Amino acid sequence: MSATSDHRELGYVFNEMTGVVRSHRRRSIALAMKVIGIEYASLVGVTTARTVHHPSNTGMISRNRTLGYREATWNT
Repeated sequence: MSATSDHRELGYVFNEMTGVVRSHRRRSIALAMKVIGIEYASLVGVTTARTVHHPSNTGMISRNRTLGYREATWNT
């Protein structure tokens, strides 16, 4: 399951969450869902996709960095 919210009026989309049932993890399903969310940003005409992650979720942090997400602070 994955959810991406559309905030194009603010110039970004937000990857709200990505979750894969434990028995189906490590099959690149989360990667595919995140890529679809990033592609959605392009589809709606924005160049920024944002997300957050739990600090102990090292697997997702690594995946986010591979996809180009970087640590940032933002007010909106």
